[in-house]
Amino acid sequence: MYAHAEAPIEIFLDGIEIAQIVTGAHHTLILGRDGKLYGFGARKNGQLDGVNDGPIKEQCAIREIELPNGVGGEGQRIVDIKASNVRSQLTTEDGQVWFWGGFFYDCRDYFALK
Repeated sequence: MYAHAEAPIEIFLDGIEIAQIVTGAHHTLILGRDGKLYGFGARKNGQLDGVNDGPIKEQCAIREIELPNGVGGEGQRIVDIKASNVRSQLTTEDGQVWFWGGFFYDCRDYFALK
């Protein structure tokens, strides 16, 4: 169950300069100007890290999201992010679209469209 705040809640970015911020139903993604992807909120469907195999259902602290296959690195800089109900998506400068989170048939992993 999620609690709803009656007033805005202050979050601390610890020096992260924001290029883009998006929200899903219960999670938030932040693309830093440093090209790194950060997130916080619900993760029970893998929407933050592509996995759902642990007891942690929520992540309150903002953390860097580890991405597969060098995504976000040299030649695959992240240029756009999106979030939906229980899914997350990014697009790299070379046109790859990566998405993860709750998918059909209970499949939770990283997928790429090339």
